[in-house]
Amino acid sequence: MNVCCKLIIVLLSIKSVHLYCGPYNGQICKHYSTGFVWYNHTGGLENEKITTGLWKEMISTLKEPCRSKAEKLLCAYAFPKCIVRDGEGYFALPLCYEDCMAVKMQFCYNDWIVIEEQKRRGVFFESRGHFRFPECKDLPKLAGKGTQVTCNSAGIIDM
Repeated sequence: MNVCCKLIIVLLSIKSVHLYCGPYNGQICKHYSTGFVWYNHTGGLENEKITTGLWKEMISTLKEPCRSKAEKLLCAYAFPKCIVRDGEGYFALPLCYEDCMAVKMQFCYNDWIVIEEQKRRGVFFESRGHFRFPECKDLPKLAGKGTQVTCNSAGIIDM
């Protein structure tokens, strides 16, 4: 087999494992992530590392009820629920507007303002990696069921 054919096979095999759904098997979000989650080419290792760093750097400093709600939101962001739509492939569901707004406006109001102010001044969490704070207003509202669901409900507003 010539070098060109080998290269094509390697590239195709890399692409085939680039994005996929699988069970969450990490530690930091084991109490929150259930079912299949969406993974990129790192298989979740990078997101596990970033989430662990953010937990130490940010979540652990928060007081209840903000702390547990922020942890849920972080885990839903880092390991989004994955759905498979027939004929379309795997999809990572974004956070839901309702959960984001509940954390921002009800549970973590003062902390969120501080983080936003730091962001405006160019001060960021060291461990944030490729994660970015969500703009709640840009997130989809919860609608649909099964494979037609619009977003990943973290259960923050569940009664």
